[in-house]
Amino acid sequence: MLKGTIAARTFKTARFVCKECGLDWPAIARETGVNPDLPTMPSEMMVPLNHLISIYELIALRTGDDAVCARYGAQLPIGSAEIYDYVALTARSLQRALENWTRFQRLASSHIEMNFEVSNGWGSMSWEFPDPETEHRQYLSLNMAAMSHRIHYMLGGKADGITAEFRFAAPRNRETYEDVFGPKVRFGQTRNRILIPAGLLPEKPVPSDPILNALMEKFALNQMTASTAPESLSERVVQTIASSLRDGDVSLDKVAAKMGMSRRTLQRQFEQDGTNFRKVLDGVRRSLAKQYLTEHDMQVGEVAYLLGYSDMSSFSRAAKTWFGTSPKAVRRAR
Repeated sequence: MLKGTIAARTFKTARFVCKECGLDWPAIARETGVNPDLPTMPSEMMVPLNHLISIYELIALRTGDDAVCARYGAQLPIGSAEIYDYVALTARSLQRALENWTRFQRLASSHIEMNFEVSNGWGSMSWEFPDPETEHRQYLSLNMAAMSHRIHYMLGGKADGITAEFRFAAPRNRETYEDVFGPKVRFGQTRNRILIPAGLLPEKPVPSDPILNALMEKFALNQMTASTAPESLSERVVQTIASSLRDGDVSLDKVAAKMGMSRRTLQRQFEQDGTNFRKVLDGVRRSLAKQYLTEHDMQVGEVAYLLGYSDMSSFSRAAKTWFGTSPKAVRRAR
């Protein structure tokens, strides 16, 4: 299995691609063993990287289009990557933007390596996976297409000469890659990378804003520092419960199994922390309920479903205990 994790927010893109292709997102997610509600989970939550990669490969299989992710990667809206977009878009130069993408890569994934270098008249942005013998064609194509699109956006159309190289063999639908990356795109190369003429690197991006960029970099650095801090067992329990709620049966046994622990080991940990599984589950539900009701346009019944409640009355009773009022009142008062 591919090592590493990736931010839950990246599944928003997978859901977008699915819908654009006319595929049923919940069905695709379940077929790959993924919780369909990951796009609505807290942004800082990290999940196994191989889950996302499997989804993109399945989308290509279902559509019969081996260039599907290159096509939709180039259509991802500017800003959809949130802070990771803006640390680049607001930079003082294109080179600084590319350096920031590599600098803050771990905001998106813990094990994918991005490297930027300048040599022989070219700036090169390259990607490396923890299992280099595997292509990861669809996920890689989507990311490189999204970045190429953003580079062209930053340069305001003055991006002549930018191209891409891929380690994998030429796809059947090569025309899409040529539309996205330019007619000089190359396959069967030694590295996966985007090549930018060095003369373009000092260019000031169209949306450059040095003051805003300083704030964005500070915020991203704080996020990255927090995300790379050692993750406690309690945090792992919370994340496991949150990702399992939709199953409707978030039992101690199932959570322990997902974490690779025995029931008794997990119980002892709760005892050491002065709590128990039921209290932690209730706390996770309360936190997510508040987020769903106040930050998203969701129906109350949908929130109850996402939190694993089998009926509205159970959710309503829980909400009155947490917030002193009904879920609908919480939603109206947001």
